Amino acid sequence: MTISLIENPQDFIRVTDIKEYTFCPRIYYYEACLPGLHHHTVKTLAGQEAHERERALANRRTLAAFGLTEGESYFDVPVHSEAYQVIGEIDQVIICLDEAIPVDFKNTTRLGYQFKLQLTAYGLLLAESQRQTVRRGFFYLIPEHRAEELIFTAKLQRSAAKALETMREIVIAERVPPPTRYQDRCLTCKYRRFCNDV
Repeated sequence: MTISLIENPQDFIRVTDIKEYTFCPRIYYYEACLPGLHHHTVKTLAGQEAHERERALANRRTLAAFGLTEGESYFDVPVHSEAYQVIGEIDQVIICLDEAIPVDFKNTTRLGYQFKLQLTAYGLLLAESQRQTVRRGFFYLIPEHRAEELIFTAKLQRSAAKALETMREIVIAERVPPPTRYQDRCLTCKYRRFCNDV
């Protein structure tokens, strides 16, 4: 497997931020353009610890959880896209004879749309980096110790590509985007006091 490094990674946006952008574009703006406002929460730190424990266990896991009998696993794989100016690190990549499969570890049992877009974006970057077919990915759900497949449909790929493009535009322009349409999300948002129009 080829791993290419990039110069000036600070000039790239991050795949992981697609979750915040999908939840509310303003959260992404605050964290990308005004990083001093952001503080790690207890929930965030707990997720990081669970991820680190799972990474150690994954080395010993067979591919049976993914319905595969053959393939080679690589962990913490850096990927990037010159086209979208995006960088990321995939928890696990399984290289098979005819495809490359990204795996994203999640410390949850509920897979919202934002997670599906994130994994699809990893698929786009992996395809560009490896020049190999990437048609699906897996979530590994840590609490349930099981894998769940996600097919990268054309619609999901278009949506992920559009999200990455818009995120890049937000960073370049440093312009506050409109808030989420689902304003019930604002009630518990840590950035609520910065939005005076919701």
